[in-house]
Order: sequence, then C-alpha cells, then structure tokens
Amino acid sequence: MRTSLKIILIGTGFFLFLLLFGIAKSFDGIGGLIGILLMIGFYAGAKAIWKYNPEKKEDSSSHELDKS
Repeated sequence: MRTSLKIILIGTGFFLFLLLFGIAKSFDGIGGLIGILLMIGFYAGAKAIWKYNPEKKEDSSSHELDKS
C-alpha cells in the first residue's frame, strides 16, 4: 500500500475518532471509559494500517518437502 494512501486512511480514522469521541463526551457518565477505548482502538488501527504491506506475502504452498 502506498504511503499516501496510508496517510489518507489514518486521517480518515482520526476524523471518525474525533466524531465518536465528541459524541461520547456529550454523555456525562460513560464518556471517559468510551473515550479511552476509542483512543486505544484508533492507535491500534493506525498502527495496523501503517504496518500493512501486501507485497511481503509468503505462500505456504511454495515450500518443498524433503523426501529423502
């Protein structure tokens, strides 16, 4: 995946995080817990997007068996 696409996806995720965080802040009692979970989820998602590299796939069927 190209770097520019990764940055766009992370930016979109950050926008959604801010939107959901704002909605969670409007509720008094549960806003803090949901906010923490949203932050952890955004961080994990951004990290997964940044590390994703489809070109390094290893095909498990390409291994040859040693039959000697």
